[in-house]
Amino acid sequence: MFFKLNPRVDDIPQKFGIEIDGVRLLVAGTVKAGGSGCYCPENVLLKSLFRHLVVDREEIVILDMEAGIEHLSRGTCENMDALIIVVEPGLRSVQTARTVRKMSLDLGIRDLFIVVNKVRTDEEEKLIEDNLDNFIILGKLPYSDRVRESDLKHFSPCGADEELTFIKL
Repeated sequence: MFFKLNPRVDDIPQKFGIEIDGVRLLVAGTVKAGGSGCYCPENVLLKSLFRHLVVDREEIVILDMEAGIEHLSRGTCENMDALIIVVEPGLRSVQTARTVRKMSLDLGIRDLFIVVNKVRTDEEEKLIEDNLDNFIILGKLPYSDRVRESDLKHFSPCGADEELTFIKL
């Protein structure tokens, strides 16, 4: 299979985006089945689109990506100025943050920030601070049973816990 290495992307935001109050939302799909094959064409399209928006149009772009490192290994976010990494209490999450840092630097992304999520105790907070002391922590969000319960019931976590709604990072 062949695919275009420089696809036309300049019309995508207007064709497929929704604009409300000057903010345009584009929603990308996801992998839906195991063994569904190579997603190289899709990644080339995304890289071209993000490069067009950030470099050519100098727009502000916020990407909400799945947890993990695939978007970094594929270079999807290579033209971004900064990354915010969500870290949960636990050494696997800490190690993932370190891997994200290394891969981000490989892509030329120098500004990396952390939001600590689901913290229950001072010990958990200290674990992250001690193991990621060379990161800038933007803020910390406490663990919430209400958010967990909302997720278990297939409801949006937005607004599930009013105490979290008004936390300023």
